[in-house]
Amino acid sequence: MTNSNGTKTTSNNVLTEDDYVVKVPKLRKEGIDGLFQFIIDAFGRSNQLIPEFLIASILARAAAQFESFFVQFGQHKTKLNAHWQILVAPTGEGKGVSETFANDLWMAASKLANIEPAKQMDGLVSGQGLLKEISDIDEDGNERSDKRVLIVEEEYEKVMTVGKSDGNTLSGTLRIVHDGKTVGNMSISNKLTSTGAHVVLLAHVTPKGLHDKTSKVDESNGYINRHIFCYGMRNQTVYRPRPVSVGELEVITQELSDIISWCGIYSAPTQMVVSRCFEDYYDQIIPEIHDVDGDETRKSLLSRAPHKLITFSMLFAIFDCSLTIKERHLRSAHAWIDYWFESIDYLWGLEASRVKSQRAIDDSDSIYSFLLEKKQLGVDFVNASELNQKFKRRIPAKQRRAALDYLQHKNKVNIIRGKNNSCRVQLLPL
Repeated sequence: MTNSNGTKTTSNNVLTEDDYVVKVPKLRKEGIDGLFQFIIDAFGRSNQLIPEFLIASILARAAAQFESFFVQFGQHKTKLNAHWQILVAPTGEGKGVSETFANDLWMAASKLANIEPAKQMDGLVSGQGLLKEISDIDEDGNERSDKRVLIVEEEYEKVMTVGKSDGNTLSGTLRIVHDGKTVGNMSISNKLTSTGAHVVLLAHVTPKGLHDKTSKVDESNGYINRHIFCYGMRNQTVYRPRPVSVGELEVITQELSDIISWCGIYSAPTQMVVSRCFEDYYDQIIPEIHDVDGDETRKSLLSRAPHKLITFSMLFAIFDCSLTIKERHLRSAHAWIDYWFESIDYLWGLEASRVKSQRAIDDSDSIYSFLLEKKQLGVDFVNASELNQKFKRRIPAKQRRAALDYLQHKNKVNIIRGKNNSCRVQLLPL
């Protein structure tokens, strides 16, 4: 995408086409619509969670459960097993809470619909361990009829570490499974093969854990780019969480149950089709999604975006109980793809260089007070040179950058970068 955050203006005190605003990724409202908005309103009102992560966790469960649906795109069939997401947020922001709410909702709705959900597992340590769960023949020697698996890894750093161990086949097995291909091992004593497994992965990781465990090779070798990355922050700070009302919970559970029941009708392979309005909007947006700009790392990480655009569209149509994927479903999917693009730019740009230290937090208070004083004088933007003149004796340059990054992380400022490494800081409204 071309400078998705840039805007054209003429005044010296506002953004120009050469500026780039580094901001915390945010999902557009089209990505949380209908039932999803009702869920966010109900659970987010008095609970500390990450709204995007709650929805992502529900979508992952749907992708794992509904294996029969596919879209024919050219010679290729797109199925929902390709819908893998990594949710990235600092510790304590609400990743676990969002996951718990999503799991409880899905299990209650599946029980109400009297339909068995996909098997859920965690603790991946080897390709052999995963293969045992999805092999054509189970441990009792019987043919395995259900090979749907949702992998939920809430500490994905450990999986990334294990996958790099000498002789470990985990990452290779995951690649093959993601692509829906037949996978097997080379063991003579315990040979296993899995054909047509339907595996979806949902992982949690901190920004620091992601960068510590991701090498340059990982960024370009075709494994990391099979995942959709989403960076999130909690919607609010809640010191005393309250339960969702019984009435709202019943409505949500019933609606999810109705969707699960509708999908349960289609146990055989079922083709979804796209509408004409879908095609028109798709033709309009696909160039910027397909032809990714930027450096080689960005191009590699986002190279599968066109494919993921389809899986998201399928899911939003399914939640509408529709076998026809319409423009509104594609617009919701497009919002998630944009959110992914912004997350990649944030995580591999600002977050990679952000110094996580208590001093950055302390220094940010001083800088923020200075920005407030400037704002009260009618100054919207403060140049890096002004900050240097004000703080050069007290706060070293490196630490000033860390403090500004912290303020950006807390959504208090926009850091505006122009040509020749120039930088301006814009105070955001409280």
